[in-house]
Amino acid sequence: MENCATDQWLRLPYDILLRVFHHLTPRDLAECSLVAHSWYIALRDNLFWKNHFIDKWGTTLNKSDDQEDVPASWLAEYAEFHRVSNIQPWLTLRVHTDEVLHVAFSHSGRYLATSSRDCTVVIWMVSPYSRKSVTILGILTSDSWGYAMKAEFNQSDTYLAVTTSAANETRDERGIISIYHIPSLTYVSNTYTFPRDTYGAWFGDHSLVTSHYNFNEAVTDVYLHELSRRYVSRDRLIFSEDLNRARCSIRMFSVAREPRNFTEVFLFYATSYADDNRLIHTHVIRCIKFAHSEAPPQRDGGLATAPQVGESRPHDNNPPAAESPEPVSEVAGILEQYHCCVGGSIVGIESDITARTVLVNYRPWVDESRTTIGQDLIIKVFDFEVNLLWSVNAGKALTDSDSFFLLFPSSCYPYFYSSDEMGSIRVFDYRHRTCLCEKEEHEDVVSVVKASPTNPNFVVSVSDDHTIKLWEIPAQKPVPECL
Repeated sequence: MENCATDQWLRLPYDILLRVFHHLTPRDLAECSLVAHSWYIALRDNLFWKNHFIDKWGTTLNKSDDQEDVPASWLAEYAEFHRVSNIQPWLTLRVHTDEVLHVAFSHSGRYLATSSRDCTVVIWMVSPYSRKSVTILGILTSDSWGYAMKAEFNQSDTYLAVTTSAANETRDERGIISIYHIPSLTYVSNTYTFPRDTYGAWFGDHSLVTSHYNFNEAVTDVYLHELSRRYVSRDRLIFSEDLNRARCSIRMFSVAREPRNFTEVFLFYATSYADDNRLIHTHVIRCIKFAHSEAPPQRDGGLATAPQVGESRPHDNNPPAAESPEPVSEVAGILEQYHCCVGGSIVGIESDITARTVLVNYRPWVDESRTTIGQDLIIKVFDFEVNLLWSVNAGKALTDSDSFFLLFPSSCYPYFYSSDEMGSIRVFDYRHRTCLCEKEEHEDVVSVVKASPTNPNFVVSVSDDHTIKLWEIPAQKPVPECL
């Protein structure tokens, strides 16, 4: 009887067999492929895995005219998505005593910086031999800070720019960007932004882009803060944003470089403006393409060694003639500029390092004529390589228009990450434009999720629950090679 039942299973029609397989888990399918040669052949069917993939995650590739992104093997695509969707937290760090607002990796993946409302920035060292070895390099703080909003490493990982608000007791409405040397963590220079919740960004290896709202002319001036070898920094105006003379404010920047032409810099920034009665606010994403050149970064011997804490900055009216020239940042001019209006309040912006895409996280208006904000978070993806614009649902927001949180998306091609105010993180795929998974491990708002630039399987998230969670994407494929 048992042999008869087995023979009946083996003689099932091909279409019915695939329908049965469709309800099994990947592990069960792997075991079924070892039962009989006919089942093994059935489970190698590319159309079966395509339908299995679409039913679980969905895809937009069938709607695209570009067939280059269509996977050659839907089984391999399914296995890869299954692997990434199994991302799990393996360590929770509790160092900050208040909300953790931002996290940033160095370009080498060796350092990690977390910024918190407790007025500290913690610099972590990630071991190159074991990604599970994370130690504290140092903690930055200052009496002049109100709270630390963001930290960012320059391209050569020799400097760290810390964006903070001024201390409340000073009643200063300006923001402070302090620059520290890496890895000595000694103070180098600082500049100011206005208003206080404005974020700067590295424009070159020795230059920062910042903004300052000009009340007299109702425009925002964008400056380049440049470091010289003697730490005598200077601020240089590169352009002004007026948007038809409306009240204009720039709050955040993102910078990317064209990989095939390193002298071209893409400056993405989010700006909002209002009419004279301040009744209607419009949020705009603008992109300006600059021709930019700078002396190549030198890790050993470029800029002078950073002064130690409490030590005066070096001053010499007659420097030796043999010294290397100062790193000079040259902005030759604006090559292109374009913008796109966003029907909502922009709460985060991030571009990938290749300047191919920029991610804009925003909360759509319920009514275009009012500033009431809905509870959906939308990420609008601008793909400049194929001139395409598309959107995904990035989560939920619980706060009103007067107290919403800044939530920065992050890119690690072919995936990108988002977070929301309910404590969850999401992983998306660029090619299929779909969400792979959603994980709820934090107890409060998750501000940023970042993947290491040198190890995409190492991911970090920070939250208002005062914690830093380290995540790991399994390296091995859950679907055995027998499939």
